[in-house]
Amino acid sequence: MHPSPERAFTSPLGWDWIPHASNAYPISPAQLPRLSHAETLLVQRILAHIETIPESSFHPTQLQQIIRDYCTQNHLLIEREQECELMRVLEWHTLPGGILQILLQDPTLEEIAIAGIGETFPVRVWVAGEGWRDTPLYFTDAAPLITQINRLALHAGKRLSHATPTLNARLHDGSRLHASMPPVCVHAIELTIRKFVFRTTDATTFMRTSVIAPRPFAFLQLAMQADANLLLIGNTGSGKTTSLNVLLSCLPAHERFILVEETPELQLAQPHQIRLTPSSSAKLEMAELIRETLRMRPDRVVVGEIRFPEEAKAFMESVLAGQGKGTYATFHGYSAAEALARLRQFGILEQDLGWLNLIVTQKRWTQHQADHSIKEMRAICEINEIIPTKQGKLKLNPIFLWDTAAQQLLPKNKSQLICQKWEWNYPHSPFNEHWQQLTHALQAKKPTAPISARGD
Repeated sequence: MHPSPERAFTSPLGWDWIPHASNAYPISPAQLPRLSHAETLLVQRILAHIETIPESSFHPTQLQQIIRDYCTQNHLLIEREQECELMRVLEWHTLPGGILQILLQDPTLEEIAIAGIGETFPVRVWVAGEGWRDTPLYFTDAAPLITQINRLALHAGKRLSHATPTLNARLHDGSRLHASMPPVCVHAIELTIRKFVFRTTDATTFMRTSVIAPRPFAFLQLAMQADANLLLIGNTGSGKTTSLNVLLSCLPAHERFILVEETPELQLAQPHQIRLTPSSSAKLEMAELIRETLRMRPDRVVVGEIRFPEEAKAFMESVLAGQGKGTYATFHGYSAAEALARLRQFGILEQDLGWLNLIVTQKRWTQHQADHSIKEMRAICEINEIIPTKQGKLKLNPIFLWDTAAQQLLPKNKSQLICQKWEWNYPHSPFNEHWQQLTHALQAKKPTAPISARGD
């Protein structure tokens, strides 16, 4: 019998765990009991027995009865506690994520990574607000790990094998999976799962994370309402998607949004939205989908992430076409100047880049505290206007810059471009006056106790 996407079993188990691993991310015995050698063999045999059951006749709720029937037929006597432990392990093996399902279901984890086989290569996890932690769990053999990877990727119709030694897939919950094996991965098999975690973040929650203070956030709100084209840049895990989601929530509820994302992550409250995502089977890539928005009469176009030159060109075509009221995207980069340099390398003309109005830079970095502890930081560190000059060049006008001594985003220059765009849209509402009022309103909402930020 061939396993279905919803039930495929690893036999032998192929994994183990260290019950008392020091400083490990906690996985309790209630989640993952320690099996004896005899109990492990029994699990293997029951899994093999389950594979003989017709798919239409099997359901995980039947596990207890399956265990009892198997033990009766094979003259085995097990205690009630043993039965509960066996059921727990068997339940993990009947889920698509296998033993990794324990970690996939943990909402505090952002990434899951495996770098090899054996106790010296434990499964590692990125814990929100803490960083990387080892878990007590590890894989004991390559074959079960490959089987586990392929079970996870089955939903996407992809496989890791010697013929295809790299694998990129989107899981059914939106998480992103990457895996590789020799000869691409030199010494071992590696797996990285970047979990998709649904977050509803409003302005108050956003400021509680200390990603941004009320005054610069008020400026960005006004920039969005002034229909500025915006590029949000940052390194991996800095929180670009979360920040873009919050900024988009500042826009009117009645407008029409077209979202183009490789992995659907943005969660807009506005009801009139259309989502486009690439399809390998239909041979439709991101760049082509971005160009499709030109025919869809959007009020706002949102590109989840620009990665390649063709996507950058398609994005700029949308900006230059003056689609609706604004075009937005995220992009990997460490500064506004670097982002513009990369876009030039992608073949974007200097005069075209001038139609981008604002570049917001967000960063994730490790900060070493005075008490020798380590803190993972995420914050918006630059807000730059892009000003075209008479000589056909571009000038960055930094409105806010990160001050390392003050550990916050501080004002640098007066707005030239956003101020003009605002007063074009709202001629009876002076920009600086409205900015001040909105800042005071946000300061009244902002709680005094910050919490750690989480990145997307």
